[in-house]
Amino acid sequence: MSRKKAERVLTSREREIVRLIIDGKTNRQMAAELKLSVNTVRAHRANIMAAVGIRKSIQLVGYAMRAGLLVPPGLQGGSQ
Repeated sequence: MSRKKAERVLTSREREIVRLIIDGKTNRQMAAELKLSVNTVRAHRANIMAAVGIRKSIQLVGYAMRAGLLVPPGLQGGSQ
């Protein structure tokens, strides 16, 4: 039996947390940047991982690429 759940759409805050995780930010750094408690950041992180059916933070990179949340370095400045 497959354990993969149907992915739900992430909230804007959750997408922001994903981007910060991918940038290598710690929970404490994210909390300071977003003016949230560390526990709130941990809760968002757990909700994100449950929502997209993953168990490890490193898997967020693959998810972010599939969801269009990860912009390749050459395209960060927008189109010319």
